Amino acid sequence: MIYELAANPLWNLPKEGDRWHQLRSGSHKPELPETRSPGLVELIRSMIRPDANERPSAEKLTEIEEVKRASATVNSFLSRYIADVEQFDSRREQEMESAEEEARKRSSTPVASMFLNVRDTRTPTNDTSFLG
Repeated sequence: MIYELAANPLWNLPKEGDRWHQLRSGSHKPELPETRSPGLVELIRSMIRPDANERPSAEKLTEIEEVKRASATVNSFLSRYIADVEQFDSRREQEMESAEEEARKRSSTPVASMFLNVRDTRTPTNDTSFLG
């Protein structure tokens, strides 16, 4: 996955065929943009070694200085992002509560006032109250 992320966006990790066998044999040279650091190229080379015993463990990867820096950058970004989302959600919630309160204030007229100025529309033909 790291290899695919570091590669040129137009490059696809081979799933079969000659390129896949070359990649799995260890003779493959990572196809990465020139802007990628030599450390990243070496890391990917070590991670695609055919012998699993020669590949670095997850723990070993976390000890690499570039990985530590990248992890710190990602953690910082995610912390700021989460704080921004929480702040946005809080503001949005306050706005919704304010809007609901305003709507309640506008609609909270006394019930009796709804019936003021309303004429009695019953007529002798539809008034059945006299029937008991």
